[in-house]
This record gives sequence, structure tokens and C-alpha cells, in this order.
Amino acid sequence: MLRYAGGRELTLGDLGTREGLLGGINAVIVGNYLTTLGRPATADLNLLVELNMPIKELQKTL
Repeated sequence: MLRYAGGRELTLGDLGTREGLLGGINAVIVGNYLTTLGRPATADLNLLVELNMPIKELQKTL
């Protein structure tokens, strides 16, 4: 299991996030994290839609 979490915006940027998802990342933490501000959840969700990747679970609080 490979997961993306806090800090990916700073270390990988948008291109790294896209390439990681295409390369096999199968879990993504979206929004703000405990110690790091993240991208808006809608940005990550839009990217998943753009890449035609299914979303297994989504909280109704987004």
C-alpha cells in the first residue's frame, strides 16, 4: 500500500502528485493535515476525476 500525505505539495508539487497517482499511489490524505497545510480537498478530488480514478470512500463533510 502506498499513501500520499502531508508535505507532498512542497516536495513533489502538482506534477509529482499526478505522476505518483499514475504510478500506483492508492491512498491520498486530502485537505489540511495535523502539522502541514495541504491543497484544498476539491483540488485533489478534481485531479482524481481528471485521471478517471475511482474514489473508494469520501466523507460527507467535504
